[in-house]
Amino acid sequence: QLLASESGQQKRVLLHNDDDLLAIVHALQAKVSEQDAKISTLQAQVASPPTGQGSTYIRWGRTVCPSNGTELVYKGFAAGNWFNWHGGAADYICLTQDPIWGVYEDGANLVSAKIYGTEYEFGEHYSDGGAKFFGSNLYEHDVPCALCHSSRPATVMIPGRNQCYPGWTLEYSGYLVSGRNQGTYDVSATNYACLDTVPESEFGDNQNNNGKLMVLVEAQCGSLKCPPYVQNREITCVVSEQDAEINNIQTTLASKVSEQDAKISTLEAKLASSAAGFAAGNYYNSHGGAADFICLTQDPIWGVYDDGESSHGANIYGTEYEFGENHADGGAKYFGSNLYQHDVPCALCQSHRPASVMIPGRNQCYPGWTLEYSGYLVSGRQKATFDGSATNYACLDSVPESELGDHVDENGKLMVLVEAQCGSLKCPPYVQNREITCVVCSK
Repeated sequence: QLLASESGQQKRVLLHNDDDLLAIVHALQAKVSEQDAKISTLQAQVASPPTGQGSTYIRWGRTVCPSNGTELVYKGFAAGNWFNWHGGAADYICLTQDPIWGVYEDGANLVSAKIYGTEYEFGEHYSDGGAKFFGSNLYEHDVPCALCHSSRPATVMIPGRNQCYPGWTLEYSGYLVSGRNQGTYDVSATNYACLDTVPESEFGDNQNNNGKLMVLVEAQCGSLKCPPYVQNREITCVVSEQDAEINNIQTTLASKVSEQDAKISTLEAKLASSAAGFAAGNYYNSHGGAADFICLTQDPIWGVYDDGESSHGANIYGTEYEFGENHADGGAKYFGSNLYQHDVPCALCQSHRPASVMIPGRNQCYPGWTLEYSGYLVSGRQKATFDGSATNYACLDSVPESELGDHVDENGKLMVLVEAQCGSLKCPPYVQNREITCVVCSK
């Protein structure tokens, strides 16, 4: 700084000497180093999430996981209930190849559940044993499986497409499968599963041992909208995971939190709109076939297909609200409008919260959980004379949607309210014949 003296001469006053400047430089360098360390820590957290985070899924038909940062937890055998048994478990399960036993009794127990291996059942309708779809004859071969773990935070199976929506990573694609629902003796329900498009089988394992069976699923028009679906066409599927980029957004640097939160909201809005679909499943009076309600995408992508009807396959239909017989108002008492025989829509939603759960019996979340939606527990009818198809339970939103003019009685998969039955179910707290609520919560 320059100061004027009484003599008119200017004198320079040194406010900071060299030692002061050096100290300031060192302090700034320390702050830069501190910020660099914070950035490195955040980047490391993004690249390698803490142990226990990530997601898992079953890869049906394969013994390896994709080489995209996904690791194999174990390989095993696809298994489940015998194909022509009433009752028992509906879902396919991946049994490990290296079991560890607890206490056991090797004698047969008459009052028990049995578990069997699974066979590809692509022989009756497809003379090539499914080679048109999968590249080789798989008829009566046994089905392997693999449990895969990824660092990506969310995994979803999308029926009706063999490509991921934007912002998601492909794990594998294939064809939707279930148990047969037209065979005379096929009375055991299954869930739907996504069979890899290049499934494996072992040489010499094609013995007709039956067990749980696996067939291709074909679209059935009516309650299921055609177009976009096509009568008797085989349904594709894809297993995808949330991209690392979205995870990066969620763990972004503090200086861009607001900006990146806005990006997350935009991505979630796009995902919710693109993943709207049709509730679908097995025909209400078919024995066997798949048990679960499934949300078919509105914009299907086809793989190889054969539009001829398969006499030994699995069909998939749209779903109708069946609130007419016991509810004169078509369910308006519960949902605000008459829904009887209207078709059921659905939406696949993704939240930045890592865990979600459906709680039957409540319409409020427990403390510490965020409400996603509440409603009523539904399933297929179980007392009607001709309703032979099992279902899973689902939580129907308390303000459900339906399209004007879609209330034609085309049946398909049906949806009714679930009522409590006292006995082995404790009453109280439950009440005989009272409709059960439900809530979906996330954390």
